[in-house]
Amino acid sequence: MNGERAKSDRPPSLRTPNTAPVNPELEQKHQQEQDRLRQQQAQERQRVEQKHQQEQQRLQQHAADDRKRQDVEHKQQQQLQQLERKHQQQQQKLNEKQAQERQRQQKPEKPPSQSKPTRNERQPS
Repeated sequence: MNGERAKSDRPPSLRTPNTAPVNPELEQKHQQEQDRLRQQQAQERQRVEQKHQQEQQRLQQHAADDRKRQDVEHKQQQQLQQLERKHQQQQQKLNEKQAQERQRQQKPEKPPSQSKPTRNERQPS
């Protein structure tokens, strides 16, 4: 009776089950099932972690690609602005040149100075 009483005083997790004596073959089978399950779970966890790592690398690559794309777009925008400034300067220079040509065209040429008469213009003395 003391053995019965000692079992009931223990928490259920520490009590030895009231079952038939342990079958070593069954215990070995159970242990193998536990090992297979742990191995399967470890492989599954490894596949998921590997997939997550690949996704993270892809996200990092996309982030790098985004930064590169932004850098390229910024450079292209700067080049266009620089080209626009150059074109404006060229246009302004051409406008000034053409304005000067128009002014020259509109001004009558200076008549020869009257201080010295040319040979043909000399009056007889």
